[in-house]
Amino acid sequence: METSRARIEREISIDASAEKVWELIRRPGWWINDGEVVDHAIDPDSDGNSVTLRVVESGFDSLGGSVAERHKHLDGNAEGWRIELAAARPWAARP
Repeated sequence: METSRARIEREISIDASAEKVWELIRRPGWWINDGEVVDHAIDPDSDGNSVTLRVVESGFDSLGGSVAERHKHLDGNAEGWRIELAAARPWAARP
């Protein structure tokens, strides 16, 4: 996991098929930011029984406002991704 002052990177391993994880991340709203779809990919792990779900969000350094406001926005989004990924694991692993 990386959180610089301009970029958030998070990843988790989910014990589920790529199809099940895809079912989650293709849902409207899961990857949509302010009306813009964020690039994403699914990387099946080598055993085929789990998937690494990785999210990267960048561009915080190009936001308007003060440095403190940009950092507050980044920190809020970093916490949001922590919550989203924590919820993704049990959702995708369910039968």
